[in-house]
Amino acid sequence: MSITVAFHHGGLFVRDWLICYKGDKESVVDIDVDKWCYFEPKGYADDLQKKYKYWKRYRFWWMFEEEVDFKLVRLDEDVEVMKEYARKKNCKLDKFIEHDVVESYGGLVNLPKYIKEFEPVKNSSYKGKEKVVESEGYEDEEVDAG
Repeated sequence: MSITVAFHHGGLFVRDWLICYKGDKESVVDIDVDKWCYFEPKGYADDLQKKYKYWKRYRFWWMFEEEVDFKLVRLDEDVEVMKEYARKKNCKLDKFIEHDVVESYGGLVNLPKYIKEFEPVKNSSYKGKEKVVESEGYEDEEVDAG
């Protein structure tokens, strides 16, 4: 049995009212559930990184369709939860790749890095200064996004 996984990449997490992923590309693959562990989708993400020349450091996120918060994928146990969810719901899994990850602090990450949306986002190229939030518990910092 295989599961269809859509990798959303090249976009940004944006927060208006809720956090969402915008300006992305989608690459869809079928993955054999018997062989699926953390390193299977990581291999696909590494291939996307080489093809599109993204930064090498990234994180995976996903969410249940019924919820509005993203879940970090970092262990085989996280992948098992995703696999069981896809089996029960018989649905495509959406994995979101957070690019340009800089892990300069030692705490757990609860949210993806996001920008606050000041105007409608049409693509992933931003000009000027945007507010970036690393995760809850850390202060906002101004960064030059252009």
